Amino acid sequence: EHGMRFDDEGFKEALRGELEDFKPGVVVIDPFTNVARDSKQGDYSDAFIAIRECLPSGADEPAIIIVAHTRKPKVGERTNGTALLNELLGSIKLGAVARSAFVMQAATTDTTDNRVVWNCCKNNDGDKGPRTAWRREDGVFAYCQNFDWEEFDSGPEQKRRAVRPEHLDSIFDKGERRMTRAVAVEALRSEAGCGQSTAYDALRLLGEFKENLREVDGMLEWSSKGFSEPDSGRIYLGEKLINNSSIPNP
Repeated sequence: EHGMRFDDEGFKEALRGELEDFKPGVVVIDPFTNVARDSKQGDYSDAFIAIRECLPSGADEPAIIIVAHTRKPKVGERTNGTALLNELLGSIKLGAVARSAFVMQAATTDTTDNRVVWNCCKNNDGDKGPRTAWRREDGVFAYCQNFDWEEFDSGPEQKRRAVRPEHLDSIFDKGERRMTRAVAVEALRSEAGCGQSTAYDALRLLGEFKENLREVDGMLEWSSKGFSEPDSGRIYLGEKLINNSSIPNP
């Protein structure tokens, strides 16, 4: 009922007993502010000692994952790479003690954007590797293809431009034209003034416009009314629609 009271001997003794019985491979402390009440280096040092005192030793000693917050960024600020280690909220002791540190950033300030960027800013046991972008979907992370790093690095002060149905209606010539995804992305970037990543997101078959987009033989097609009904009467010559007489349901 008191949270993670590593300053209480009774709590520590009870936790030691649970860990000895359960023998976990990993122990997650989330969030660390529930352990270290202050951001002073001494408080952080005491917290690390108290946590280690509760863990089994030897072959049963588990790895420790600490979930911490980053400080609030200044307006127009975008920090990347190893510099993210300095963004951890609280004492520099937190980043110094960890053998590896990862920071997750929101791709944009848009509340409807479910993409995140994953950075390794410290790794004592190997290479840090490149940063990667992911999409949060139904409890899992899906790798984000064709992420626009230039758009991301431009910083939060550059508002992410949304793609509207009229933009797609325009590039697809009100459904009279079809095109490959690569061509559609460039056309949409020009029409909507958006970044590459935003354009790819808008053209996802399971994305926001999933009822209006479909892919046939590697070519994207668009209908402002949607493709909820069979439309096998569409006939194209290359990219241009030459017949749009739908065959009714039998």
